[in-house]
Amino acid sequence: MTGVYTLKAPQPTISPTTSVTYAPGLTVTIDDPGYSIRYRINGGTEIDTSPPASFIINTSSSITAYAYIPGMDDSDITTATYAIDGTGPIVVLPTTPADDAYSVNTGSPIVITFNEEIDSGTVYVNTANNSCSVGTIQVSWDNFNNNTCAKFNNGVSPDVTKTIFTINPSSGELDFGTFYKIKVTTGVKDAYGNSMATEYAMTNGFLTDTMGVPDASFDSDGVATTALLGTDYGRAITVQPNNRIVVAGETGTYYGLVRYLPDGSLDTGEFQSPNGIFTDDFGGTSICTSVGILPANGTIVVAGHWYNGTDFNFGLAGYKMIDGYLDSMLNKKSYDLRLTGNDDQAYALAVDAMERFVVVGSSSNGSNDEFAVTRFMPDGTFDGSFNGGKIFEQFAPAVNNVAHAVAIDPGVNPSDPMDDRIITAGWFGFLANQNRFAIACYDNNGNLDTSFNGTGKRSENFGFGGNDEAYAVAVQSDHKIIVAGNTETAPLSSIYDFALVRYNTDGSIDTSFNGGKVTLDIGGYDRLTAIAIQRDGKIVVAGYTDTGTNPNNIVLVRLNSDGTLDSSFGPPTFTGIIITDLTAQPDIGTAMVLQPNGRIVIAGATNNGGDWDYLVMRYK
Repeated sequence: MTGVYTLKAPQPTISPTTSVTYAPGLTVTIDDPGYSIRYRINGGTEIDTSPPASFIINTSSSITAYAYIPGMDDSDITTATYAIDGTGPIVVLPTTPADDAYSVNTGSPIVITFNEEIDSGTVYVNTANNSCSVGTIQVSWDNFNNNTCAKFNNGVSPDVTKTIFTINPSSGELDFGTFYKIKVTTGVKDAYGNSMATEYAMTNGFLTDTMGVPDASFDSDGVATTALLGTDYGRAITVQPNNRIVVAGETGTYYGLVRYLPDGSLDTGEFQSPNGIFTDDFGGTSICTSVGILPANGTIVVAGHWYNGTDFNFGLAGYKMIDGYLDSMLNKKSYDLRLTGNDDQAYALAVDAMERFVVVGSSSNGSNDEFAVTRFMPDGTFDGSFNGGKIFEQFAPAVNNVAHAVAIDPGVNPSDPMDDRIITAGWFGFLANQNRFAIACYDNNGNLDTSFNGTGKRSENFGFGGNDEAYAVAVQSDHKIIVAGNTETAPLSSIYDFALVRYNTDGSIDTSFNGGKVTLDIGGYDRLTAIAIQRDGKIVVAGYTDTGTNPNNIVLVRLNSDGTLDSSFGPPTFTGIIITDLTAQPDIGTAMVLQPNGRIVIAGATNNGGDWDYLVMRYK
């Protein structure tokens, strides 16, 4: 007679030992020699997983587990009973969203985890109003300064262990582009009746994502317009450390500066009081094309050019952060770069960590324009360590070369300015009616950085046969470079699309960016003027478009880091593209900045039916 034998799977092990009493937050691990396991906690739902299985328990629990494998009998059951003593202090474990998280969806759950079982009746939020006087879990958008907290209609829900508590925000309960902090008060008690000894509060908070809707907290509708002297164009924008917004541009034959409070009203109390606006010039008809902030004292630096009756010269000026009056160190200065009587025009400014400022534009050599790249010390003198302080660059002889944008790459060691690279972008005349993107990369001493494309220079075209012109450049945190501008869809067509290209640090095209080059047909005549990189790596570009049926309208686009349109941006269609038509008259966006809370601010101009006014729009 032959016997029938069936193999049995090996019995799993459960660790750690059960011979001691543990504090809440114990990690339990179930393991066996390579077989699948099934286990239950306190007789609950059976969980099927591959070894090892690890989980945390915060209360006394009984664990049962067995191993199985097809073709064998199930193993014997292993049982482990753990004693958890929750009389120690209640601890809030890392939250979701985490402290310092950013681009958090406003509908994402808020999860608070404790190190032990909690009396769920002591964990609650305010479901009635925005007061912080109610609720042991509080979420505030103003650092709890004014006793204002978010209300949550859905309340807070515990899990079966009563260690994890979840808030599911309803639409509108958390705002876009806003810092929030979580606080857990000492009103929370554990299952043994012990209160939290000290409250928990986030250090920095989490930042919700922007969605591209007008920010009604900015001048009531997200839009502010300001008339100066007549025909007024905002050309540049920056945000001061106190979140006040400075817009610079041109007004008549002067340049004009306007400062707005965070709520969109004019800063009449401090900035050139009682006006909040003022006009100035470099010595003649003047245009301000760029503005920056010196980090140490907040000095506002403006760059542009002016006409002296014969030719154009660079112009620089510095204004005090508080009252907007001239800074005695920089004051106002004019620069004839070649001393030849030929035009020098400045288009962009960037400030480095040593408070030196790089100004780029074009300079005529008598027959054609060349890239002009200059670096100045904080007092406005040329920085001699930067190749004498001024550099002239050609991509091709006997044609115009114009630098229209600049960015500073802090390198692998941001604290060491000697590691900086200066990236300039613009265009040059490749053929008649065929301008091409032009990019030049310099090291900290003003020499072409040959680690970029072997020569320090690169040109780019988008293959349509018309003009390709770069107006903006940005450097990502991984040091990849995005150059943005416009491409003409056919020679002499005057129909332009947005155009972007991304380079690796060595100057090669980054094919992970949607193939390397991206073009966007917004309407008909599309002009990209500005670019910014969000903290999460998403790319925001701005400009304006003429659809053919409406005059120019403001355009805002957000791309994912891979170059695809961001389908989470731009309600209600969520195409990643927002077109804002303010009036029946033209509106143009010429500059953009991201505020620390992620909100997007665009500067430009709006036609009032007779002339143009400064325009500022904020999106959240």
